[in-house]
Amino acid sequence: FPVTIQLNMLGVMKQINEKILFPYRRSYLSKELSDVINTIDIIKSSENSLSERPVKVLDIGCSCGRLAKEVNKLSPKLEFEGVDTYIQPETSIKVTQYDGTSIPHEDLSYNLVTIIDVLHHAEDLEQVSRQVCRDSSKYILIQDHYYEEGR
Repeated sequence: FPVTIQLNMLGVMKQINEKILFPYRRSYLSKELSDVINTIDIIKSSENSLSERPVKVLDIGCSCGRLAKEVNKLSPKLEFEGVDTYIQPETSIKVTQYDGTSIPHEDLSYNLVTIIDVLHHAEDLEQVSRQVCRDSSKYILIQDHYYEEGR
């Protein structure tokens, strides 16, 4: 194919991905994640208590935070913050930039840490794992879509 046709096809594929596949995937994932999160005892106990304290959640590798926002619609007791290596021009939650290894928050700052579709990007899985454990006071939720033998 000529270069012009190839570039146009890439643009079409990008549009399909951004306009159809990403929203569908975000909708599906937010429902599944919310279902899992709502089974966690800290969430159940906060919903049954008179306390108005939200459950603090850190979303590592959150991009613009749209997935966290969708989960939050289904689980409104959650209070999301995010970190990412690149801050998008528009974000749906508060996002702090970090270097991909050291998260700029105090130890045990969050009731729940989520790391969704991020680990396959990590160069040092052990460092990321240590950091995730450092930030969570109780729960960690990991979901990834890619597995490479030996990693």
